[in-house]
Formats: sequence, structure tokens, C-alpha cells
Amino acid sequence: MPKRILTSIWLLVASLAARPQVADTLNRSTTPTGGFEALTSRYINIRFTPAQREHLTGREITLDFSVSETGVPTLKKISGITDSVVLDSLVAASQGLPPFLPHLQDGKPIPSIYRLNLWLQPSGPQLYSPPAPNQYKSFTADDFEYIREGGSHIDIWAGILANGLTGNAAQHLGPGGGMRIDMSMTGQRGWGAGLVMRLYGNPLTDPYQIGSPALQNTGPPTLLFGIGGLKNILNHPRGGLDLQLDLCYAAQNIITSTSQPRDGVQFSGFSPGLVTSYYFQAGKDQYNNTYGGLFITRYYIGMHAAVRPVWYDYTPASGLMLEAGLSVKISAFDVQDFREKVR
Repeated sequence: MPKRILTSIWLLVASLAARPQVADTLNRSTTPTGGFEALTSRYINIRFTPAQREHLTGREITLDFSVSETGVPTLKKISGITDSVVLDSLVAASQGLPPFLPHLQDGKPIPSIYRLNLWLQPSGPQLYSPPAPNQYKSFTADDFEYIREGGSHIDIWAGILANGLTGNAAQHLGPGGGMRIDMSMTGQRGWGAGLVMRLYGNPLTDPYQIGSPALQNTGPPTLLFGIGGLKNILNHPRGGLDLQLDLCYAAQNIITSTSQPRDGVQFSGFSPGLVTSYYFQAGKDQYNNTYGGLFITRYYIGMHAAVRPVWYDYTPASGLMLEAGLSVKISAFDVQDFREKVR
């Protein structure tokens, strides 16, 4: 693959690798004040009768706390035990907890769920916990009294497409196909931005007159890689319509390098694009609480159409590209507020 394409892909990988380092200062899971040990110490001091201890030994007790955006914890649910005396002891120990450090998402505190798992030691009357709490939980819509989305979301598109060319390029390349990969983030007002990539393969119908005796690729691969800005024109949980403007670097491999790097021939240039994407939901919403943050995952089936002028440094290869495709879209929506049902 030509050096310039490798450089572009390296920049993509580097930008994705750098993102978690930046996000660490803006995102944080829900944490008890004083740490995990300070929270569990309240339950370690509970003393049970010998009969209660025998009944509890080997059982897992789960305490679910609802934590507000200001960090106020509220015990919502206790699972794993039905003994009323034990339940009263756990509820009493959960009263007057100091505020937690609230969950942060993009620097903004949001409500969250904190889960604490406890076991009874076989050798003694005290409760103990693992080194870190299990903070992952899946929900259904029936688990909530209400839930309000924040409006922002992260999207990934992946799919196949067909394309055709007009102008000078149509004299050398026939209709072909390829793949689409997009990654974007959209805010509450429906404006978004992200990375776009297209990879095409079109059959060579008439070789380019480039003065090289080397055989040209029978299906010259074309790469578009760049950035895109979008606007949700129609936005509904069950589907929507996006209008997107792409600005891409364009590269087309005509002759692949063999033993000598200079043997290869590549056209490079610039390609803007106007993309319209329509999508509808496939399946139900999935609610997940990961490390204290609740989010909603939705899967969509999407269709898109695009018009892309492509200008290369070799004029006979330039032209207008028409594109249409079918994709899968995965979206993760943030949650602004919710209340879990107490069962």
C-alpha cells in the first residue's frame, strides 16, 4: 500500500489511541467517598446471630444504590436475602451515607447506579466484598419508572455500497462496489462530526496513458479518508434522516509497487461529498449500566446515497462519483435522568 495511505491510516489509529487519554479527565465512574473500603466498613461491622450467619454463609447479597448528579446515594434494592431482620440491618447501615463522587460523562455529572456485592465469611460473623464491585448490569424498559435521554449519541456505520463514475473517469473505470465505515458524535441539537472512510474497487475498462510499461491493476482500489459534518434532519428513536458533508483525501492505486517502491503509480487528490442517510431501528433498545453510567444502545438498518466529485492530480482519472449503499448503524445514547423501579 502506498506510503501516503499508510500515513493516513496511522493518523486515524493515533487519534483513536489518544482519545481515551483525553476522556480520562472528563469521564469518571461513580465512586464512594473515601473509597470502596470506606463504604464496605459500614457493613463489616454488622453482627449477626449464629442462626443468621449459618443461613447467610455462601450467599451473595447485592445492594443497588441510585446516585444523583449531586452524588446523593439512595438504597433502592437489596437482592439475595429475604430475612426481614437481616434486611433491616442492611437498610440501617445504609442510612446517612456521605455523598458519592458522581458519575461524570463528558465533564457533566449525571445520575447513575452503583452496585455493591457482599458475602458472609464462613469463618466469622462479618461481611466482606471483592476487591472491586461489579458495576455492570443490563436492564429492560420495565425496570424503570421513567428514563430521559440526554440527546447526544455516538454512531458507527459499517456496510457495503455500489458506485459508478461519470466524466473522464468513466472512460477508464466501470461500475463497482466497496465498503463504508463512519464514526461520529452528535450533540443534543442534532449537529455532529466524525471520521469517514470509503474503499472502492472498480474494473479497469481502458488503461490510463501514463507512459509506464508495467501492468495496471485490473480493479484499481480507491480510498477516500477524511472528516465529515452532519445534521439530523429527522430524528426519532425508531429512525431518522441525516444530511452529511464529507471532505476527503482521495487516492487511487494504478500500479502496485513490486520490488522497487518507484514502480508503483498512485493518483492522489481531493473529494468533497454530499451524503443522505436514512435508517430505521432493528430490534429493541438495550439498556446497560457500565461502570456507573447508564446508556442506551440501538441498532439500525441504514441506506444512503452520495454524490462525490473526485479531483486527482491526473485529470483523466477525475470525475463525478455516484454512490448508494446498505449499512448497519450502531448508536449509543446518553441518559440524562432515570429512576429504577423498586421491586
